[in-house]
Amino acid sequence: MSKSELEKCLAGEWYDVHAPVFLEFKRRTQELLMRYNALPYDAKEEKTAVLREMLGSVGEKVSVGHSFTCDYGRNISIGNNVSINTGCTFVDCNRITIGSDVLIAPNVQIYTATHPLDLETRLPLQPDGSRLRNTYALPVEIGDGSWIGGGAIIMPGVKIGRGSVVGAGAVVTKDIPADCVAVGNPCRVVRRINDPKIRLVAFDLDGTIGDTLAFCIQSFRQSVAPFARQGITEEDVVQTFGLNEEGMIRAIVREPFAEQALEAFLSEYERLHNLCPKPLDGIRELIADLRRRGIIVALITGKGERSCAITLRKFGMENDFDAVLTGSAERNVKAENLQQLMTRYGVRNCEMTYIGDTASDIAECERLGVPCLTAAWVAMEADAAKLERLNPMRVFRKISAAADWIYKRIEP
Repeated sequence: MSKSELEKCLAGEWYDVHAPVFLEFKRRTQELLMRYNALPYDAKEEKTAVLREMLGSVGEKVSVGHSFTCDYGRNISIGNNVSINTGCTFVDCNRITIGSDVLIAPNVQIYTATHPLDLETRLPLQPDGSRLRNTYALPVEIGDGSWIGGGAIIMPGVKIGRGSVVGAGAVVTKDIPADCVAVGNPCRVVRRINDPKIRLVAFDLDGTIGDTLAFCIQSFRQSVAPFARQGITEEDVVQTFGLNEEGMIRAIVREPFAEQALEAFLSEYERLHNLCPKPLDGIRELIADLRRRGIIVALITGKGERSCAITLRKFGMENDFDAVLTGSAERNVKAENLQQLMTRYGVRNCEMTYIGDTASDIAECERLGVPCLTAAWVAMEADAAKLERLNPMRVFRKISAAADWIYKRIEP
């Protein structure tokens, strides 16, 4: 049995906006809107009666300011204790569900109807030379306790999480999680509401504190190649990341020569360190300021103890950290080291953050629920964009931007 146009509409499929059922919805709703918007401000009982006749459902203590505009009316559901201010427009071709205790400021627009992006799909050419307009509609949900700022636009298919705040003028194109502040065009989450205060900040080393990755790879390839089973490419080295240099060498070099290869690597690593004689500008200042504020500052690196010690000595940072935890020859132990810090200092996962520069850093933090800030200050733009997809809202191109994120979440 084929679907009716109304069933197609509510299912998010293309539908005929000119079908009689929709024209009747519009006719009836326009009559009710004219009645509603003509009522005096204080005619509360009459206004509530018209709203309940026009909309799908209306809870208790609901206020909708003049002038209000909607499309079908019947697809709008409003909970209890809701205030919708003046000049709002709700295009409710699909369902618009507004929870309880919601504040909607003036001139907010909620759209459910949309069209395909591709021109030939959006307006396909018909045999008679005319163009058909393909339309579909996606539901919108606004969670309990949310506050939508003035002039915000909420696009089709969006869900606003419980208790979240959408800033004035925002254009919301994607879901907003619960208990967040989100602003801008396109709208982006800028912080959690009532986030626990950060008590511990842990840093990665290569690519985060110093731009050391290139010479790390160079020194590894040059020193270890004579001991390897075959030539070493940069990709071969990258594949071993997550292990310390001893583990990296074991993965590439025959066992009788592993110790010689390790010593050769450490010698070459120290020699080539002159290519990167100091940490990135702003890193030491950030660490010093965090410690002055009473924040525990740690280093968690996949490097081995000896290469880590070389870098800290070259950078003059031997005394900059409350704790230094290095890598393992057997496996990636960053999550274990994060857990060790939590136990040692008595902090919860939500009271610490880790600053790293790779996808594996993000994954290791996710295992423990530790917020990960992604250091993209030395990354190529394409790599930074990939990291943004893995860790949205927490990828930073500048050290100062990451610092601002942290400062907002620590005690004054």
